[in-house]
Amino acid sequence: GGVRIQGTTGTVTVSGDKFRSTLGLRSTLITEIRQNVAVDPCAGTGAPTSGVSRHAGASRVETAVEVSKANWPQGGSEDVLLATSQNFPDALASASLAAALDAPLLLTPTSSLAPAVEGELARLGAKTVWILGGTAAVSAGVEEELGDLGYDTRRVRGGNRFETARAIALAPEARQVGTVALGMDQDWPSAATAGALATLPERIPTLLVHTDAVPEVTETTLAELGAREVILVGGTGAISADVDQRLRDLGYQVRRLAGDSRYSTSSAVAGEVLAKLPAGQRTLVVATGNDFPDALAAGALAARLDGPMLLSPQCTLGDSPATSDFLTANKARLDKAALVGGRAALSDRVMEQVAAGIGG
Repeated sequence: GGVRIQGTTGTVTVSGDKFRSTLGLRSTLITEIRQNVAVDPCAGTGAPTSGVSRHAGASRVETAVEVSKANWPQGGSEDVLLATSQNFPDALASASLAAALDAPLLLTPTSSLAPAVEGELARLGAKTVWILGGTAAVSAGVEEELGDLGYDTRRVRGGNRFETARAIALAPEARQVGTVALGMDQDWPSAATAGALATLPERIPTLLVHTDAVPEVTETTLAELGAREVILVGGTGAISADVDQRLRDLGYQVRRLAGDSRYSTSSAVAGEVLAKLPAGQRTLVVATGNDFPDALAAGALAARLDGPMLLSPQCTLGDSPATSDFLTANKARLDKAALVGGRAALSDRVMEQVAAGIGG
């Protein structure tokens, strides 16, 4: 009956003689040959990735620069947002300001201006650098260096992360909005995912809350913005039912966009964004759900491209059925995708799976 050989591309049956000669065996009388081969579930299979681009650098700082280079032309942005690459709180609410200014978000170490960032500011023809957070986030020395290079600087800051989120929501100028998103201050996926709502035409801002309480400054800012509806991003483990009830007691309509993980919550928000964007195909922006820096740059990119942003597992979409389900449900609306981050952030397997998803 020959020898049946199973491989990654299918199954074939060959004669005993063919099998013997191919493997250089002395006889067709074989009891057993066994070899355990470790299969890397994250490795690409060589499947096509048409329509999917990857923006990545050697570090989180350089990845944000690559996002800017690929999506903003030379001399294409007088405004640039700058945040620390070392921690997330002061940039969690940045997406609405990036959307308002049509500006990229760059990252730099707290105490020094990264050379790659200096080069990108020059390429963009930047005039104003909006520094997110106080000097503990981006130092006074960095601000002075920017001034010496001829840039105007505007520091958007408050005494804490809640006040900084307020300052960002009211920048570049105070405005009235109907809807505000709330993210949990200690949980970057909640707040970064909330920022994806800034892609919508009304540029929904993000404010921050504790898991179990609404800070006074957040309550005050909701009133300043004239909000009528509040969207809670994340389950009750991120933003509790007590916060929900407090907001209802204050007279707000409250909705919750959430799933059982950061990925399913991100999928819920992406679905909301896609449903409310004008008709037509969109570019999906994808960032890892494992660390914050790429997601911050991705939020600004999603606003630039008027498309949804999605957090993804690093290795395979099989680790997040909600992400695969989002692609399946929305393939008619997605014609391209932009991955933010290198293979250590989003594997080649993820890239192939996203390509297959948007390609139907």
